[in-house]
Amino acid sequence: AITKSFKVTGVITGSENLNYGANLVIKNNTYSNGALVYTLTSKNTSNNGSIITATSKPVAIPTGQSTIDLGKGLFAGPTSAGSTHEYVLTITFVNTGADQTLDLGKSIDATLQIAQKSK
Repeated sequence: AITKSFKVTGVITGSENLNYGANLVIKNNTYSNGALVYTLTSKNTSNNGSIITATSKPVAIPTGQSTIDLGKGLFAGPTSAGSTHEYVLTITFVNTGADQTLDLGKSIDATLQIAQKSK
């Protein structure tokens, strides 16, 4: 499995909220459809706003190029000292118990994208 831990920190001096979203950008996935799955865990370490919802079960990653919307989070202002939301994204190869030699030598090229959203 591949695991990526990441934190999103919001600093807001006014009373407005700060909305953000996270995407898993798949530049290229040569594995067969559904051979890879992801899970996301989330923790509101600062008890501020709302976090991206954790996955309740593994989600299949399609073959080829795609952008997977992991969800949206929000920080409630003011939080001038900064508030943090923590996440762990895990990508796993699914062991089906059957012959999976089709996926030998395959690869995935992906990035994590976090961006401020209007709402």
